Amino acid sequence: MNKIQQKWFGISTPISRETSDEKMLLIVSFFMLNIMLASYLFFTWNSELKEEVDARTKELIISRNDLQRTFDSLTHLMVVLDEDYNIITVNKVFCDTLGVKNMKFPGKTLRKFKVYLPCLLS
Repeated sequence: MNKIQQKWFGISTPISRETSDEKMLLIVSFFMLNIMLASYLFFTWNSELKEEVDARTKELIISRNDLQRTFDSLTHLMVVLDEDYNIITVNKVFCDTLGVKNMKFPGKTLRKFKVYLPCLLS
């Protein structure tokens, strides 16, 4: 750059001087700008992902509620058990037949209700 200035302008001393401090400031500024850009992109992507998770969660809740309504509207006694015979959920007809609330059942084992259901445990 200095040789071009000397040739075109006929000046023997350079017009501008680049010091190491200016170069360091330029490099630091460049890296800070890159960090800020990366942060902005990360937070934008993260907020879009959060919105997508919220939307899918709402869809899942609606689907679960529809399934529970269908399960409760069945006219047969229905019990959902896990592999250890623990009650996961029961339908409304089951609760009405036994005369108990649904909140009593989940988490308990079917063997505790032997009095109510002797034919199932034989």
